[in-house]
Amino acid sequence: MADDERLKRPLIAFPNIQTWKSLPPDEWQACLDVWLLGLEYRLRLSDDVFRTLEASFGQSDLDFVKSYLKARPEQAKLEPGSKEARVHQRTYFLLRRLLLGTQIIVDGGSQLFIDIVIGSSSTFNVSDFPRLVAAIAKQYPKQFSAGIESWKINGIKRFTSRSNEPESMHALQEISGLLRANPESGLKLMAGADYLEAVMELYRNLTTSSEADTHRRIIVEHLFQCLRSLMSDKTRHPALLIDQLYVMRTDADQLGAKKAEIRTLLSELVCTTNFLRHLAGDPAVMDTKRGQDMLDALMAYREQTRQLFPVPPRRKRQVDKGKRKADHSEEMHIHQAAQVSQINELFPDLPAAYIMRLLDHFSNDVEMTTAALLEPASLPPHLQDATAETPELPVAQPSQAKTKAIPSHVPKRQNKFDNDDFDRLQISPRQLHKGRRKVDLDGSLPDEENRRKAATLAALAAFETDDDEADDTYNEVDVGGSVDQSVDTDERKGQFEEILYAAWRGNTTIFARDSKTRISPVRQDLKRQTGMSDEQIEGWAIMLARDPAMQRRLQQKYSAVNTFRGNQRKVDSTSWRGSASAENSMDESDDHKVDTGDENAGSGGVSPSNKVEDGVEEDERITIDVRAEHGKWGVAWEVLHHERRLLQSRSI
Repeated sequence: MADDERLKRPLIAFPNIQTWKSLPPDEWQACLDVWLLGLEYRLRLSDDVFRTLEASFGQSDLDFVKSYLKARPEQAKLEPGSKEARVHQRTYFLLRRLLLGTQIIVDGGSQLFIDIVIGSSSTFNVSDFPRLVAAIAKQYPKQFSAGIESWKINGIKRFTSRSNEPESMHALQEISGLLRANPESGLKLMAGADYLEAVMELYRNLTTSSEADTHRRIIVEHLFQCLRSLMSDKTRHPALLIDQLYVMRTDADQLGAKKAEIRTLLSELVCTTNFLRHLAGDPAVMDTKRGQDMLDALMAYREQTRQLFPVPPRRKRQVDKGKRKADHSEEMHIHQAAQVSQINELFPDLPAAYIMRLLDHFSNDVEMTTAALLEPASLPPHLQDATAETPELPVAQPSQAKTKAIPSHVPKRQNKFDNDDFDRLQISPRQLHKGRRKVDLDGSLPDEENRRKAATLAALAAFETDDDEADDTYNEVDVGGSVDQSVDTDERKGQFEEILYAAWRGNTTIFARDSKTRISPVRQDLKRQTGMSDEQIEGWAIMLARDPAMQRRLQQKYSAVNTFRGNQRKVDSTSWRGSASAENSMDESDDHKVDTGDENAGSGGVSPSNKVEDGVEEDERITIDVRAEHGKWGVAWEVLHHERRLLQSRSI
């Protein structure tokens, strides 16, 4: 019962920083323990019991919260897990419970209410604070709005009075924390131009003190938060935003010709922050011509005043290379180690730490130290005991640079040729050759080639090759193809080629690939005559336009002078050629064979006078004669004849 009664006592006020630092550590820790016990006891109570307890305490707990907010301990400097950090956390939970669970703070008036909310915004930097402010504004909307309006009126008077500049900066810092958590507060501040004009006047009236740059930065940050609150999703107000920017632009234009040489609040806002980037990304502003014109004007104004705000040089990141002075304060120097070793040779039972104490006493004089050890009575009283506990000083060792570890073995090769015959050295050197394999014609051929040669010679011996007269009986027989293979055999294409060419010569535009041409009557008529689709007709025209040789051939074929009569002017040779020289000679002779175009020539285009040329070798006449007699051998004979000529060329 006694412990419960002690816990129910009111909380004592939190001291300021000076008193905090002046207290002895034990007393300060005892105070922290008392606060922790009282806070945790209040937080563990139910809502009804908590309201009853706070009503009995009166203003004591509220006074503790107000004193804690006034002391403003910086949360960033609180060590995590320490008692100070725990008191800081419990105080925030107590404030949350007082605001949402009781009427103590609300009953104190709108000014007290908003002072507590604004003060907590700069003291408690927690992620839960925006939700707390939203809950307070929802639970007490009238008190919250009245508190913001009251702070706005007092702020305007404070900014225009020029009385206490540091107090104004502190007020701006506190309200900026609330604007970050609750943009609706910024909308209430920016309603009308009186608050913005007071902030601009505060900026113009800043004194040229050592903290002038810091104060200007605080004002610019506050104005940035106010304008950004007008771009928030819930409080978006593009018309009011453009009006406030117009007021600032008008104030800057009043300077006239000197506006490019004098710093203004607008110039510092657009040059030192990314406000224009946010303005350009706001669709509600950019959808209007007024917003676009304002953005263009601000960007031009930024270019004019950019030289007034030079960009600070970017600090290069310092790379720790280990290049610093070595700390040998706790290490034995190399010359001291030599002196200790000299004395230790004479007195091996003495510890090194004791010898170091003696050397320090005799100013590192080895002779005086040795003489004093020989006469122990001459030593000072504090140095006579050699067994006294002294810390062992380590000997300084030269630092070794860190080097990259070298692998102890060569890395193993990993590819698809591992463990093949070459990798296992199972290939005989006789089977290896570089480039084309050399064939020894003079030496003995392998057994496989000998067998192939014997089979070829045996096959050739079975035929009679004594007839020297060339027989042209079967020259016209289709044994190798006597018709030009390059001629297209597509009957439909050859049938309508003249129609297509005549249409192409008449007007090439009917082969265009657009929809208007495809539905034209001329194209439809051409499709009915040829039975071809639009893609085929257009493709035929494209291929004809890309092939000048084909154009010349069709012109000669379908012109009025050279009307095609079905006679073939070029006939390929039907004899088989075994070597390149024979083929060249036959090609040359075929080029000179031209049909006379006589009316007696048939549609096949083969003249009865087509005989074997005089330049054909003996072997080729034998080939023709044997093929005529033994046509059933066909391709087999051609292979045997090729083998025979290959063997003859090797024998040469």
